[in-house]
Amino acid sequence: MADIIVPSQHVSVYALDWSGTVSDDRQSVYESNMRIFDAHGKPRLEYWDFFDQTTLSFEGFARRNGLSGSQEDLLGLYATNYEKVVADGIRPHMYYEVPEVVEHIKRKDKPIVIVSSHPEKALIREIKEYGMNGNLGLVLGGLTSKADKFESIAKSYGTYPGNILFVGDTTFDMISGREAGVIIAAVGGPDDENRRGYHTRSMLSAENPDFILEDFKGLMDV
Repeated sequence: MADIIVPSQHVSVYALDWSGTVSDDRQSVYESNMRIFDAHGKPRLEYWDFFDQTTLSFEGFARRNGLSGSQEDLLGLYATNYEKVVADGIRPHMYYEVPEVVEHIKRKDKPIVIVSSHPEKALIREIKEYGMNGNLGLVLGGLTSKADKFESIAKSYGTYPGNILFVGDTTFDMISGREAGVIIAAVGGPDDENRRGYHTRSMLSAENPDFILEDFKGLMDV
């Protein structure tokens, strides 16, 4: 992890992951995956063991655990189960500090974009439910790869990938950001059940992000 914090004047675009960064959907995501395990006769993972293993996209995670099918079929299976879980009342919620941070970024007149593997239908709905639809620029959901999206994001805003600050909570985000050549901020937290997002501070630190935030509000100091 770099010792130097990136001055905000060097950041042209704030790119945010969704799940575990803006939206706390861990209960919903866990239950969705475990219902898929149930349907395929596989034993459920313990809650935190599941998140420690989510170092891949859902497709990669599913295949590593013995599920087969096309990419489209696997992603559709997950999206369908997520919708059922939410309909059953296991709903995500926005992290409490997000609105204050979004207002802070807006005052700096910097665009905010979403770069997420979360199912697109659910992503659009949750953005509206959280009252964020008027605060965002590009919204990219349902992604199987994030790294290859930053070039087009940069072009859309007349800048370079190196001027995009990407904020995420998983090792998958850190690797994607590094491949794309963007500035990487990890939202970490403790290395126990009080972790903020999907992965612990130690897991994120091992991927050498540019800096680690204890919570999303730390973005206001960047």
